[in-house]
Amino acid sequence: MISIKKFSLRIVLAGSFVLLISATAGLISFISLQNEKHTVEDLANQLQDQIVVSIREKLGDYLATPHALNRLNADTIARHPEVTENLEELRSVYIRQLKAFDFVRTVAVGIEKQGNFVGGGRRENNMFASALRDADRTYRVSLIDSQGKAVRLLIETPDYDARTRDWYKAGVAAGKAAWSAVYIWTGNDDIGITAVHPVYDHAGKLLAVHQSALTLDFIARFLKGLRIGKSGQVFLMEQDGMLAASSTSEKPIRKVLEKFERMKADESSDLFIRTAAAHVGRQFKDMSRITGNYHAKLKIDRKPYFITAAKLSDPQGLNWIMITGLPESDVMERIDANTRTSVGLSVIASFIAIWIGILIAHRLTTANRRLESEVAERTRAEEELRQSKEAAETANRAKSAFLSNMSHELRTPLNSVLGYAQILSRQGSTSPAVKDGLQIIAQSGNHLLTLINDILDISKIEAGKMVLHPVPIILKSFLDGITGMIRMRAQEKGLRLICHTDAGLPAGIDADETRLRQVLLNLLGNAVKFTDRGGTVTFRVSVPQSCSDNISLSLEGEGTGPLTLPSPRRGEGVKSSLSLEKGIRLRFEIQDTGVGMTEENMAKIFTPFEQVGDAGRQREGTGLGLAIGRQLVRLMGSDLHVSSEYGSGSMFWFEAVFPVIAAPAQSAQIRSGAIAGYAGPRLKILVADDQPTNRMVLLKMLEPLGFEIALAENGQIAVELARSWHPDLILMDLLMPVMNGFEAVKHIRQFPEQGNVPMIAVSASAFDMDQTQSRKAGCNGFLPKPVDADKLLAFLEEYLHPEWIYDRQEDSPETPAQPESATELVLPPREDIEKLSELAMLGRLPDIADYAAKLVEKDDARYAAFALRLRELAFAYEDAQITELLTQAMEKC
Repeated sequence: MISIKKFSLRIVLAGSFVLLISATAGLISFISLQNEKHTVEDLANQLQDQIVVSIREKLGDYLATPHALNRLNADTIARHPEVTENLEELRSVYIRQLKAFDFVRTVAVGIEKQGNFVGGGRRENNMFASALRDADRTYRVSLIDSQGKAVRLLIETPDYDARTRDWYKAGVAAGKAAWSAVYIWTGNDDIGITAVHPVYDHAGKLLAVHQSALTLDFIARFLKGLRIGKSGQVFLMEQDGMLAASSTSEKPIRKVLEKFERMKADESSDLFIRTAAAHVGRQFKDMSRITGNYHAKLKIDRKPYFITAAKLSDPQGLNWIMITGLPESDVMERIDANTRTSVGLSVIASFIAIWIGILIAHRLTTANRRLESEVAERTRAEEELRQSKEAAETANRAKSAFLSNMSHELRTPLNSVLGYAQILSRQGSTSPAVKDGLQIIAQSGNHLLTLINDILDISKIEAGKMVLHPVPIILKSFLDGITGMIRMRAQEKGLRLICHTDAGLPAGIDADETRLRQVLLNLLGNAVKFTDRGGTVTFRVSVPQSCSDNISLSLEGEGTGPLTLPSPRRGEGVKSSLSLEKGIRLRFEIQDTGVGMTEENMAKIFTPFEQVGDAGRQREGTGLGLAIGRQLVRLMGSDLHVSSEYGSGSMFWFEAVFPVIAAPAQSAQIRSGAIAGYAGPRLKILVADDQPTNRMVLLKMLEPLGFEIALAENGQIAVELARSWHPDLILMDLLMPVMNGFEAVKHIRQFPEQGNVPMIAVSASAFDMDQTQSRKAGCNGFLPKPVDADKLLAFLEEYLHPEWIYDRQEDSPETPAQPESATELVLPPREDIEKLSELAMLGRLPDIADYAAKLVEKDDARYAAFALRLRELAFAYEDAQITELLTQAMEKC
């Protein structure tokens, strides 16, 4: 009895599954058949829309090339009008350009003065010809060999004047880059079109008209290579109906009475072209009314076709109509295959459903239900855990992407703000009030840049992407610079700053100078901030008397607790930390007599964005300094420790192991504020950036120094200019349209002649990954935005080795010796001393040199001795002596 019930249950369940699957399959098949027609049309329209987009993009690049050539050559003529007197040199340039772009037929220029003409053209069998009309008014076309020498005269026409030619008049009439009408090439069955570009001098006077011509046969070959379904076709025609190019064997011209003439598309011998053109012509009496993609279904040779008409235009006035055709059979082949697949899957699904129904009926027991429930619960828990993990990873990626994008978006305008602040501050004609305003702009911009860097630092730390970059450090100069930066703030607040350094400190160590300075300045700044007037801040750097004998230079640890090091083994003494084979352990300690902290506050101080203390002090800073500092110390293989007693002060310390090196020699510094130019031939620098403001900042920084600058708005143009212009150095943005900077650098590195040109990546992307990728791509260096003029000049010094010419006022041999002490100098007002002190605290020595130069301009020569002494110390990077000089000046004011 029980088995019968079980059997009946299996039959019922299996039958239910069969019925359900069969009904579902039948309903789906019915709906599919009803919607098949619409599906076919939608699919055909989508395919053709994609084809239209693809053709527009590829033809857009092809048609943009002659205008890019015109723009390049026109800019050269506009900047150097004298080149129009050297026609042979222009001819050589144009022949080289023809060899670089195999689809350009001619490159030439007509000169307004005397109607002269020079150019190059492509002939059959990969030969080239040159055309020239000079003072004798005779137009000559000569076949040239591979060396560019004329070997045979082809055409000679007297009394030729380029100013009377149709293409010249078209360029003058347009007043800007434009296209000529489509025309038939003389003596053959090709048609072409010419891009024209008038050239004006700075006063708006016409100098010449430049032209680059194309043959439309190249477009026809491109269209023939397209795959539109199995047998689809495409053709181009002008708005007046004249055929321009097609994917068929149909020529756009025909021979009538021994003469070639163009024909209309609706007169073509090809049935598809003739029928489709006639239909579109009937639907649109005026072809300019076609705005979007027009779709229609026609019968051509008793076969249904889907056609699409769309406009192909560009900013230079090109207005063509593109018509594509796709046979319905090409689309239906896919639909039929899908239908057969659906039927097969439905049958398979039915059998699977029957089997599942029988299996489920067989296993429907209480134990199995309980087991399945437990499995389902566990599966659900695992799925929730997986989804939570994916959500967290997605959130982290989104945050990193957001911060990276925001950094890029903020640094880009900051590049313009700080760039022009540097440029304008170096102009001698600027009034003192304006210079003060520029100084405020620069300080505010640098403060904003610091905040951006802090946010990026905490993001990189959380993502595990923060890495250290050790460099040789002169330890004494490094520590003097830090104490010099903080001493002024301590004195202004009435604090006593005590600095202790062990006599056994090494002359030099290998460490990440930027990150170590960042940690120490933050700790010292906090000590000054939380110590009231009359208190003491103590800074100690020492070599611990006892340390382990197995210290590694790359200690790593995770978690929030301090990293502990093993103690010496019993019976084994440790002579000194200097006996370590790999490095030396240094202890950095900052102690203050300030307000101190409670246990509750000490538990929160290393949390990002967490601030403790009274509200007045909390208004200063972002709450990121200690969080970033602790993580940086951990990257050094140590941890940041703190002890504090409320009301009595606090002490922060950490110990880290550094490689000991010989004291590195200080490199010569570039006095950027005093450079007026350089000796020798003009050096060429190519600037590639998609933002016009960024290009102008670099142009304004470099052009006054005598460099010849070329600008490129994307990577593709940069590659073309690098190939044709041969720059001595390239400044390459990384994120650009058309071709990004990474790809452009790789292309340029493959050039035989330009493969070794120095290339500096200039980017608003501040992550280490971007710098690493730029070096892998082939860049020699990385310059972050906002661009610092001194760092830029340092790169030029490293890779171009210019012989700088300094301002005579700065380098005059008659300058008298300057007093060394502030007590011997005529000092500027106190507010100037305070601003200089702020710059000294930030370590901005180039800005100190610039500010000192402005003091002389602001009040004649009264402060010349003080300013010159300050500039000498800044150029020598003597930050400790600068701090001492400013301290004496503050006491005297």
